[in-house]
Amino acid sequence: MTIASKAVILGFWLLLLASNALGEKPAFVLVKTRSSTIYDQVEKHLVRQLEEQGIVQLDLEDPIALRQRILEEAPQVVITLGTRATKVVANLNIPQPVVFSTVLTGRESLRLSRAARERRLYGIELFFSPETLLFWIKKLFPRTRTIGLMCFERCPRVKALSQKAPDFDLKVVLVELKSPRELNQSLWTLAQQADLIVALPDYRLYNPATIPRIILFSIEHALPLVGISRNYAGAGAVLALDWDWQDLATQTAELSRRILAGDRPQKAIHPPRKARPIINIRTARLIGLHLPQKILNQSTIIE
Repeated sequence: MTIASKAVILGFWLLLLASNALGEKPAFVLVKTRSSTIYDQVEKHLVRQLEEQGIVQLDLEDPIALRQRILEEAPQVVITLGTRATKVVANLNIPQPVVFSTVLTGRESLRLSRAARERRLYGIELFFSPETLLFWIKKLFPRTRTIGLMCFERCPRVKALSQKAPDFDLKVVLVELKSPRELNQSLWTLAQQADLIVALPDYRLYNPATIPRIILFSIEHALPLVGISRNYAGAGAVLALDWDWQDLATQTAELSRRILAGDRPQKAIHPPRKARPIINIRTARLIGLHLPQKILNQSTIIE
């Protein structure tokens, strides 16, 4: 074997070793808040779509230990599932951009995080766009003219809904609360002024202690309540918009690839693309709401 041949073979093996060494570093690291049906479902589809680029799954642990693991793996992008994981990772002193998913109120809960301040935080929040929400309200409740909203002071979602409502021949009535004690009076005000109530992602107002009261009031006064997750319909709200978890994983994967490729979208936080209406047919009957079969065929029905 000639010296030239040996040099070629040696070069090949050095190149192969270098490629393997580079391949050991994943493009993505994924941190999940906890194991749950929702997170596990999104995780499954997300990992499947990103495994060719390389993705390592890390447990949410002590922030110092987690930061060390991320630095050791040296991914180009860190992906998080859930609010807790996102808050922890977004405040770590790491150089990588962060892409989050399955976070209900991304703008409000993450706007002061380290990653947001450094403009390296992107993601998919779970609150639907005003256009999506208003489209389904108009489709399922065509006679509706006035939407009732309740929230405490400084409601960031109300402005967008109010601006888009006229495009759907709708208007918004807002009742601002200063204290949870004002809930009953606020409901009575909306019963007199609105055709239905839309729940907003505000845990101070919509929580396990208040949601049953709000649902009971809506049924007793034939005032439909539109919830922001399947749990609302399960608890008795006539309608809720649920997420298409597989498409949410696909949307997160697509955004992650964009960030990996060096793109830095001007719009950092995006709403889900697909909504799935969930109708509580028993509540619909109780409040005297008749829904066409065509609408029912497009929805998930629960009793």
